Amino acid sequence: MSIFEGQSVKFVEDNRSAELAIIDDSNPGEDDVVVVPEKLLKRGDPIRLEGLPFDLEIPRDGFFKNAQLAPVRPGDPNLATQGAGLRIRAESRREQSGVDSSGRVDIPAAYVTFKDRGTNAPLGTWMTSVRYTMERGAQTVRAGSKEYRIALRFKRTYKPYSVYLSRFNFERYPGTDKPKDYSSFVRVDDPDRGIVRDVRIWMNNPLRYRGDTLYQSSFDAETEKGTVLQVVDNKVWMAPYVACMIVAIGMLGQFLLSLFGFIQKLVAP
Repeated sequence: MSIFEGQSVKFVEDNRSAELAIIDDSNPGEDDVVVVPEKLLKRGDPIRLEGLPFDLEIPRDGFFKNAQLAPVRPGDPNLATQGAGLRIRAESRREQSGVDSSGRVDIPAAYVTFKDRGTNAPLGTWMTSVRYTMERGAQTVRAGSKEYRIALRFKRTYKPYSVYLSRFNFERYPGTDKPKDYSSFVRVDDPDRGIVRDVRIWMNNPLRYRGDTLYQSSFDAETEKGTVLQVVDNKVWMAPYVACMIVAIGMLGQFLLSLFGFIQKLVAP
């Protein structure tokens, strides 16, 4: 969960998986969003989406689990015919190891062909990337009289509460660039329960709320005004405490049995 000061977020992102979001923002009240999961993008089969005037198709070798973006040079093969892909191409890179201590994650990219639902005529092929979405935002596809925004992003899970970053505090050791302490002052707003809480989150002092644990993980090094919170779904966080209580009760019971046996021996004639 990445938040900048003054920003509120209601979802968490899973950087182990991607999704393609198609957004119709013609309704001033709310956006209509259709999401295509990564497993369908990797499969490469035609994708029919109900309620939309077009179908999708991923060209052969058009999905990259991990990719790097580079400028398009004269003579480079290019699957894109529309959008940012005319200027930027995606190059496949080795996937990151799950035990990589550097914390680097895969940055997926895909080439997506849109086809008119009625005529099956191609509307064009767009290059989409999580990296491009984070830096530049969504691209647009026109179908009929409407424009749809498309964005490849990390998989999102929406929460019944929102987290607002009031202030991010960052301190360095004197005379160095090494972080000494950083913490997030957040406001949790849960309208379903009528709860509003102001909380400080810092290293080894997470926020636990509705089965989630929010840890202070990192920060935006460029601006030092944004925080990165790692969200862990841990509905059984009480289990270790219950287990310890059971062990303690068992040890107390064993001690009492031994004590009663010892006392009986003392009072026996």
